[in-house]
Amino acid sequence: MSKDFIDNFSSKSKEYSFSRPIYPDELFEFLSNMISNKDLAWDCATGNGQAAIGLCKYFKNVIASDASRNQIDNKFERENILYRVFPAEDAATPYLSDNSVDLVTVATALHWFDFKRFYNQVNRVSKKKGEGGRIAVWCYGMHQINPKIDKIIERLDVDGDILGEFWPNEIRYIKEKYRNTISI
Repeated sequence: MSKDFIDNFSSKSKEYSFSRPIYPDELFEFLSNMISNKDLAWDCATGNGQAAIGLCKYFKNVIASDASRNQIDNKFERENILYRVFPAEDAATPYLSDNSVDLVTVATALHWFDFKRFYNQVNRVSKKKGEGGRIAVWCYGMHQINPKIDKIIERLDVDGDILGEFWPNEIRYIKEKYRNTISI
């Protein structure tokens, strides 16, 4: 485990695996349609594999990595997913060699990364020839229900007057919809 790894989820990994949202199959179909080669996808900070199980339907192989051993120990098994413990900023060479990955995904986790180190790894492992490798990053924010309830939710969110000071600083990137993290 990296000394820089911010471990917010290991203590309740099993519970975490059932509280995360299930991403729609349409997302993974869309991503797979963006590229012609579907040999290998790398799902960074996979947690228990919520995005990896969506990817495995469209890719021959998926490397699902997380810096947390506890998260990986509570993974969702699939035949073509290889789960490994390592931080996204230090992609393990035996599993992710140079110029080998068709698609890199990060589902609601980029805000925890050292961006420069991570993007260096993405550039290293992504395929360079032909169509080239792609990266897809997404997150989900606070729920929006209706204007009345949304006003209360805003008070609970980052910068909100009720719970705002208790959110980790990295959550601001989600509120900004990752606009300030792109630096490849």
